[in-house]
Amino acid sequence: MQLPFHPAISLTSQQSRLLRLSFFSLGSICILYWLFSISSSGSHGSSSPSLPGYSGHSSFECLDSAVSVGVQFDNTTGLYRYSDEHPWINPGTPRRRILAGSHFTAHEDVYMSLLHTISSYTDSIRVYAKGFRWGFEDVVQDLNLYSGKYYDPEQIVSDLSRDNLFSNSEDRGKKADMVILGTCEIDMEHFSQKLFEQYLARGEDEKFTLVCIVHNAFSVEWLVEYGADWVREGALRVMPISEHVKRVFMYHFDSFADSPDTHQYGYDLIPIDVHVPVLPLKIASSRGTSEKMLTKAIVQGNFDPNRRDYEGIFQDLVSELTADPVAWGYHPVTEAEPTFKPNPNGEVTPFELHLAGDGQMNVPDMLKEVVVVHTGLSYPEFFKLMSSMDVAIPAFSKSTKGGYYEVQASSSVAMAMMCEVPLLTTRHIHKVYTYTRSSSVSINRPTYLREIAALRVLRAGWFEPIVPEIQPDGRRSMPPGAEEEIRSMIQAGWKRTPEGWTEWKKELDVKNHMAARRLLDGW
Repeated sequence: MQLPFHPAISLTSQQSRLLRLSFFSLGSICILYWLFSISSSGSHGSSSPSLPGYSGHSSFECLDSAVSVGVQFDNTTGLYRYSDEHPWINPGTPRRRILAGSHFTAHEDVYMSLLHTISSYTDSIRVYAKGFRWGFEDVVQDLNLYSGKYYDPEQIVSDLSRDNLFSNSEDRGKKADMVILGTCEIDMEHFSQKLFEQYLARGEDEKFTLVCIVHNAFSVEWLVEYGADWVREGALRVMPISEHVKRVFMYHFDSFADSPDTHQYGYDLIPIDVHVPVLPLKIASSRGTSEKMLTKAIVQGNFDPNRRDYEGIFQDLVSELTADPVAWGYHPVTEAEPTFKPNPNGEVTPFELHLAGDGQMNVPDMLKEVVVVHTGLSYPEFFKLMSSMDVAIPAFSKSTKGGYYEVQASSSVAMAMMCEVPLLTTRHIHKVYTYTRSSSVSINRPTYLREIAALRVLRAGWFEPIVPEIQPDGRRSMPPGAEEEIRSMIQAGWKRTPEGWTEWKKELDVKNHMAARRLLDGW
């Protein structure tokens, strides 16, 4: 049934439901088109990526030819609709004048990654930060993520009333129209009320959008306490850094909207999109190209047993080295020497497990010369260390409900990807961190093997079941197909090619740019 004409409905009040459907198909077409243009031109070079329909800072035009995917355009009204079952919609107001920062002194790599993507479409960006940790300002400069000045985060509120912030001829004399908060779980309590007062003080044609970067969904009550006013105005967008965190927020948004409390109406209409924070590092890997055996693995992150299963990793490592120390490049332990000692004259290179993070780490005495602990590293030092590793191990802990599999995004995953270190993954990780699914960047570990056992198999290049697949009583010792999966892992090996990394990063870059364009153009 054809619905009667509706007045133009701002996408800030309808886009979440409609565009989740239309952009999935539409985005695929645009991504394929852009990938073709990239492959035809060779590489990005130093210029900004050119998305389909993009010209200067105009709004996203790819929809004009989108009838084939169900988005209909009416030349008379200048509006789009998804189908006869939905009212007419029009693109939201484009945003190009950005104030971004955080009251929280962390996650600078996350919001600066987003700003780097956004800078392809606007140079009217101001960053508000107290100063970056661990030499991150050197990374910003080296990668040319941002070349402007840094301002006190408290100044972001008063600067919203100024019309002289930007020198770009297109934006000169205009006020900022978007605020991006780097850690909304913390920032909203500090900034929300003061920012909303600035929002109310503006005329209807001068409103701005508030963008919340979120990292976990352990607690979402802050969105009700500090976000309800923004939701009723249709002025809030949420940007998680992983698909699984997005899914949790969408669930909570729907739950809020179903509440009989009118204070919570509209949460199911909040636009939500994902930008994966993978910085464009210049990788000069020190990984030996002629090295035939896997020798270095790393677990990265705070030394918190509730986050990562260090105890399990240590126990498995002790068990494996005890069973066959020679295969790992070590002498057996004895009563006189209770520590595994590397054998530099052995047939294989000794294996090293590196732990990079902060906090207190107690390594078992037996592993003192197997495990190498790194603390207090600057970002440049960390990137150099990470890029020298053969494999990254997630080692996610199962002791905390939810955690990195359900409600929180792990920085370890993105860090491994940006440093081009293959990640030891499982189907579970692929379902959660969907951007790791490519075999060009991941080592697919069958769950029949624990992480350290998988490293042993990859080092040796062969696998022999500990017990027969079929036991004398007819029972199986492993699921059907498990041994085949293990042999497939061995055949694929642990090394990944530079070409594979380049293609994977190119595909992720396309998705990140699409998310940035939807953000800026109000979709």
